[in-house]
Amino acid sequence: MNRSTRRWAVALTALAMLATACTSGTDDLDSEGPDPSSARSTLEIAGVGGPSDATSLVPHQEDGLGSFLETLFTPLFQIDAANETYSNLLDSWTVSDDVQTVTLKLKEDAVWSDETPVTSADVIMSLTQYLDPAISLWAGRIGGIVGQAAYVEGTADSITGLTAPDDRTVVVQLEQPDLAWLPNLGYLAKFMPVLPSHILGDVPHDQLLAHEYFTTYPVTNGPYLLDEVVRDQYVKLVANHNWSAGEAQIEEIFIKNVATDVLSAQLESGESQLITAVSPEEADRVGSIDGVEVQSATGAAPNSWWLMNYGPIKDPRVRQAMVYAIDRQGICDQVLQGHCTVPAANNRQLAPEWSLPTDDVIEYDYDPDRARELLDEAGWDPGTELTFFAFDAGGIPDAGIEIAQANLAEVGINWSIVDSDVATTFEAIETGGGAEVQGFPLGGGNFVTDPSQVAVYADCDAFFPNGSNLIHYCDPALDELWDTGRREPDQARRAEIYHDAFRILNENPMEIIFYVQDQIVAHDARLQGVQAHPSGDIYWNVAEWTWEE
Repeated sequence: MNRSTRRWAVALTALAMLATACTSGTDDLDSEGPDPSSARSTLEIAGVGGPSDATSLVPHQEDGLGSFLETLFTPLFQIDAANETYSNLLDSWTVSDDVQTVTLKLKEDAVWSDETPVTSADVIMSLTQYLDPAISLWAGRIGGIVGQAAYVEGTADSITGLTAPDDRTVVVQLEQPDLAWLPNLGYLAKFMPVLPSHILGDVPHDQLLAHEYFTTYPVTNGPYLLDEVVRDQYVKLVANHNWSAGEAQIEEIFIKNVATDVLSAQLESGESQLITAVSPEEADRVGSIDGVEVQSATGAAPNSWWLMNYGPIKDPRVRQAMVYAIDRQGICDQVLQGHCTVPAANNRQLAPEWSLPTDDVIEYDYDPDRARELLDEAGWDPGTELTFFAFDAGGIPDAGIEIAQANLAEVGINWSIVDSDVATTFEAIETGGGAEVQGFPLGGGNFVTDPSQVAVYADCDAFFPNGSNLIHYCDPALDELWDTGRREPDQARRAEIYHDAFRILNENPMEIIFYVQDQIVAHDARLQGVQAHPSGDIYWNVAEWTWEE
């Protein structure tokens, strides 16, 4: 059987089970919870949404759990606040001279919370699960392993390119040279934790997502254990005293789901000692509260107005005109009070800097006159009506969209804004391409580990719903540059290849990047060790947090 046909039925089963399991063991959702007067061996964290609000706690099916999972698991790789990759699980990771073999060496003392050793069998089982498109949304993100295609097609029971010479060594054989494979795994590792094969190894994949393990996580290998989940209210974590990478300094953590309008009040009243995301509008006020410290990190993930590759807006000159027409810096300053950066070249990839061209690129300063010139060159019809589907999850406030709409109308590009949601928007894209919707907001994507990660959003062979290319952008020359860059072992030549790739995206934008929002957190000044992270990964060093009176 082809593995891709089972995905949705299995996922729905898992979601139904989670909805029941999250509230098991308590008849009154308010009967237990964090005690604001408790000693500081207990920490209360407030955020909007969070793990208690997640549709599922199954990592194969959720892309919003990454930072939270770092409290429960020690992933193969982590990225610190300086965007440097490190590992608390691996002793070493190497790539062969021909760039086709990756070798991972586990630490000798790595153990699960039940004191079972973490082994290569755990890693291979976990990677095999994440590479199965029938159960995993990550299957298309770390491909290219020998035997993966046969496994996905159902003609093989295992992936031959994943082997274990011993209990502490994993060897990954790639189909072709790919320097980006290991960096990409490094970025994705927080979303795809290594799971215990002694618990899940015999579970068929079509039963995996509904397994009770994912409702309680009784065995993990990270600094904390999951103690309690109260749906839509909080999750409670307790320190894992068998964590092989050290000892968490705070014994208990409550991660609470609270409304946006009371976030700062939680901190001011002392009910919470950390709020995980401070809005730019609130940053200065929250910073003025006695005993509160505000931290900010330059963001890595942009918030964009995505453009369908459709009809009258296919012309690169029209796309360039749209970028010129929008006062992106004005939106940053007015809507986010300047807590953001605007990439002049409108390239979504902000780091590593070696991959970005500094010459022969268009810098899109706000220039309505240049926008009109480009529209005249393109023969633009000002009577053209375009539709933008707006939804909260897109990450651009209504005020920003309204300013952009007015800016575009001033140069003769008329957009109607339709209130929508993610599901409706994606359905419209799936059924009509760009006929019903020509633009929508979307934020996210940190490509600091390797720039070729951008490719999945513009790959000619990855049109949604069979891939991540929602906008149906296609340029075969761009695809070839990404592929060549991955295979090129010489760093200087590789940089030149990626420069050419980003020049294509600069000249024919796939999106209008409004800004990259700063990541802002606030906490009681007595809480030490918290570091704002460019990707918002607040829990990346949670075990190091301490409380100092």
